[in-house]
Amino acid sequence: DTEKHLIAQIKELNKQLEVSQQLRKVGEERFEAAPKARLIIVANRLPVTPRRTREGDAWRFDRSSGGLVSAFLGVKNMEISWLGWVGCQVAPEEQAQVTEQLAKQTPFPCYPVYLEADMADHFYNGFCNNVLWPLLHYIPLSMLDSQASVAELQWQSYQSANMAFCDAVMALQLSDSDYVWVQDYHLMLLPKMLRERASQMSIGWFLHTPFMTSEMYRTLPHREEILRGVLGADLVGFHIYDYARHFHVSCSRVLGTGGTEGITEGNEGIFDHASRRSIAVDAFPIGIDPSRFEEMLETAPVKDKIIDLQRRFDGKKVLLGIDRLDYV
Repeated sequence: DTEKHLIAQIKELNKQLEVSQQLRKVGEERFEAAPKARLIIVANRLPVTPRRTREGDAWRFDRSSGGLVSAFLGVKNMEISWLGWVGCQVAPEEQAQVTEQLAKQTPFPCYPVYLEADMADHFYNGFCNNVLWPLLHYIPLSMLDSQASVAELQWQSYQSANMAFCDAVMALQLSDSDYVWVQDYHLMLLPKMLRERASQMSIGWFLHTPFMTSEMYRTLPHREEILRGVLGADLVGFHIYDYARHFHVSCSRVLGTGGTEGITEGNEGIFDHASRRSIAVDAFPIGIDPSRFEEMLETAPVKDKIIDLQRRFDGKKVLLGIDRLDYV
């Protein structure tokens, strides 16, 4: 009986595999047949940072650090453009020149967002990194009344910065086949802002950090506005299922949203009663492109470095750690 049961299970799994392969084949054929779509990545920072040349009469563009650029280098089937804050102050009379140069950058054409110095400071160093970042990593917020006025200024700057990003996206004059993919906790209000100005726009939002439990989330000021902002997207993504579940529960307890079937099997989405929309929520672990690392291993500088390390640490055990030097 046990053997028959196992054989029946194997046959059922084979059927499911065949169906899955057929669906994937159909999806790939549809994608190839469709017009080439454009993916607009909207992130806090551009993949390059403008800097003054040594002479001071021109601009150069240095590649920014971070894994977000690497995550998109393997995308082959879509034209990618990148919109983000320049990360520095550019005089108004020079912005046209910088904008023109950024549009020619590789591997992605770049479109800059210019923020005033005070707004950028209260937005990025204030609300993003003093409020959202700690709470997302389970660090409780300060309850000191003396910080209330500062926190309100930071929130206003967060709203203004998200609106500046919204204006910049709308200025691109996107087509119906384009996709806007908003990145991370810096831009949690942006999906709703875009939805209000272009109701048919295809919008995704992805969080690159953990998402805390609903108990922690409910200590966040302006928690309703932030969740409403994210729910302006069609698809909300997280690294792992636990973060997606925490988000789902937070929406249910703070906003009173309901559940709905998502776009993938086993994925439960969110029904937002206020907007009468269904939003898909799922986990999408970001990997790497192994072929790029394999190619780098074959380059002369890397081979020389390997030989050097083998000589220096011959006969020793080496423990390597790569950790961020911040309070998280």
